Amino acid sequence: MLRLSEPVKITGKALTKTGKPVAGAWIRLWNRPTGPNRLIKQLCFEQQMYQVTSDANGAFTIWAAGIEGGFKLRSGKRMEKSYRMSDEVPFEVEPTHHEALEIDIELSDPIPIAK
Repeated sequence: MLRLSEPVKITGKALTKTGKPVAGAWIRLWNRPTGPNRLIKQLCFEQQMYQVTSDANGAFTIWAAGIEGGFKLRSGKRMEKSYRMSDEVPFEVEPTHHEALEIDIELSDPIPIAK
């Protein structure tokens, strides 16, 4: 059985390791379904746009909708000569979960872009 969840609002901030906001970072929500109906779940998930950009204060809002289970957030920002990346931030969405989640994402120090 494919069970759909209610939309869950996720808010947070993209931050440097020292806690400073990162404006213009992309925040991407994704999952890798497992178990029965895995392929149907993946197709449903891929039909949605689950990427936003942080504002001038590093803040973002993204919605996890339609599929219960495990999700991950990841963030990054490309600059002229370097980029920042975050580790994956895993979290779960249950079919009865209706409260907003607050998740901050820490991005790496600038990494030079190889020429």
